[in-house]
Amino acid sequence: MSLTELAAQVQSQSQSARSLSEAALARLEAASGLKATAWCVPDAALIQADALDRLCGMQKDAGPLAGVPVAIKANIAVEGMPMDCASASLQGYKAPATARAAYLLQNAGAVLLCGANMDELAIGTTGQYSVHGATGNPLAPGHVPGGSSSGSAALVAAGVVPLALGTDSGGSVRQPAAWCGVVGAVGTWGRVSRSGVMAHASSFDRVGVLSQSVADAALAMEILSGPDSQDASAAERDLPVLLKAASSGVEGMKIGVLKQAQAMADASVWEATQATVEGLQSQGATVKVLSLPELELALPCYRVLAAVEAISNLARIDGMRFGLKAQGEGFHQALAQARSTGFGPGVKERLLLGSYLAEHSADLVEPSRRLRAFLKLALFQLLGQVDAIVMPTTPGLPLAVGQQDGGTSDAFTVLSSLAGVPSISVPIGRVQGLPVGAQVLSRLWDERSAFRLAGAMESL
Repeated sequence: MSLTELAAQVQSQSQSARSLSEAALARLEAASGLKATAWCVPDAALIQADALDRLCGMQKDAGPLAGVPVAIKANIAVEGMPMDCASASLQGYKAPATARAAYLLQNAGAVLLCGANMDELAIGTTGQYSVHGATGNPLAPGHVPGGSSSGSAALVAAGVVPLALGTDSGGSVRQPAAWCGVVGAVGTWGRVSRSGVMAHASSFDRVGVLSQSVADAALAMEILSGPDSQDASAAERDLPVLLKAASSGVEGMKIGVLKQAQAMADASVWEATQATVEGLQSQGATVKVLSLPELELALPCYRVLAAVEAISNLARIDGMRFGLKAQGEGFHQALAQARSTGFGPGVKERLLLGSYLAEHSADLVEPSRRLRAFLKLALFQLLGQVDAIVMPTTPGLPLAVGQQDGGTSDAFTVLSSLAGVPSISVPIGRVQGLPVGAQVLSRLWDERSAFRLAGAMESL
């Protein structure tokens, strides 16, 4: 059942918001083995649901998400709730206010059911590095769900909630969406406010949605979009109309395919993507082969810049302002103790890398910034020739637990991140029994084209 249908039932009182929340809490308990949650306060969820039922009983409009239970990634603030970002360094910290994105969902009638597990401090691609334990993949047991929005993807894939919020810097919404067989969408950088979200790499970070259908993702993105006085990067733009676009079809659309992606992807993943492109052609789209010889440079470019931004954003977790309170003879001793105790291996590795890069800025960081500008311009020129580009979400299949890929699963998603363009990952079937996704990239502020294409891909 779609979000619109669920909300209509609650609004008409044919089903109560409380019953929806109680059923979701029961599913959450049944799926506890996934370790997909960071926090859950059942009484708080039921209080929200009861308030919505009273509103509907008075024949008041409870909103387009009336009674829909949703999950919120653990780095997105919900007032009074834990916000540890899956890190021992922030255990016990509670959010002082609610993030704009979470507030907008509540304002639309959604019930904030739980916080979703994640890779520590949003640094990771497997969902295995969390103080709450490793997140499982409900569609591919024995394989990782992807990350860092691992819990959000797993909760949607397991049917616990129909919608979850995640954050995406280099692919942290779209990559787990692909590996868990759900839809993952991010808009143009600046389309959705990031106020109340723990920053990782600010020039890349985006709040995104994970859902069971493209239409549900479109509705959620409509609700989340808009300016925010607390976030200067949230753009003053006309709000997008996306739900209708998701069912508009692709007749007359021009689709681009990057030929370099074929060489970088596993053969089975590329074949599945090609089959999807051929299906879109049968629906009336035309396909143009595009070339971006520098595609393989996108991942190392992102790694350098994200690591440098991370050391700046995480500097606040120093054992004095935020983080475990440490004792030491001076600032540096206290800082070392707090971080050695509070940070896991993935975060420590990222911070050490960022520190090294910052010390060699002229040789490594500045060239990466110039490369980012070049890649953005090159992508904008390609998108000027087509309505959208289709490529695999990830080069390979979901990793088995314990398997390593050196972080290359983000090799395709970082292109959208570097340029800040909209991107949506859509499930396109299974290969060797494992979920596979393809992603759509469209022009800046043109989420409508992305959702048109994503909706058609889903219909296949």
